[in-house]
Amino acid sequence: LERTGAGDTWDLFRADMVGWLEDSMILGSKGLNDATRRIEFVSSRRQMIRTATTLAAMAWEPKDAHDSASFVSQAMQVFNDQVIQRASAGVLHTPATLRADYYERLDARSKSDPEVIGYLTGYQDLDKVVRLVPGELNYVLASPGAGKTSFLANLADNLASGRANNGRRVPTLFATAEMSAHLIKDRLVAYEAKIDSDRLMHGDISTLEELKRLEDAIKNQSEGPLYFY
Repeated sequence: LERTGAGDTWDLFRADMVGWLEDSMILGSKGLNDATRRIEFVSSRRQMIRTATTLAAMAWEPKDAHDSASFVSQAMQVFNDQVIQRASAGVLHTPATLRADYYERLDARSKSDPEVIGYLTGYQDLDKVVRLVPGELNYVLASPGAGKTSFLANLADNLASGRANNGRRVPTLFATAEMSAHLIKDRLVAYEAKIDSDRLMHGDISTLEELKRLEDAIKNQSEGPLYFY
């Protein structure tokens, strides 16, 4: 199901589906209502993720905007078009309506378009089983202190720096309530410069070689579309 259109289409579709499946004795009304509401919720989440990706790309390479007011106006228009309007109704797609789009996706896959097949993470073993596909939501679960934040910070840096996808820089937002942007930056710089993060935080840079690696790491990371919140 793809959330599109406006008005009461989605509510009408839900009512029709509930009635049809109840008549078919497939699901009771409570179970079906729960299922259709979950489809609606997941669809809205996916669309919001796509919109966040679009907004990040706009922030990195603004077009046709020469001041903050027009730029913010464009961003609000994107959010309205892709989230607010699409969240108000739904439509059931048939195989016939999806056929043209599917051929386009097959063509994009044959060209290894990461927007369709997904972006590499920069971790060789992980890339064998996982791709970061626009619109999908991925969870990272581990015990406290296992390194989830460090892993995701390095993953974000791999995407933004271009290291993971043959030089293609992917606009990336790293949002966390756990630590400050400066602390995350310390970890990323230490990782790239191959300097112990505790030493870096205490200003313990003892050799010219380490200083050179530190300068290179700072320069490389300042060029990538990596945003912190």
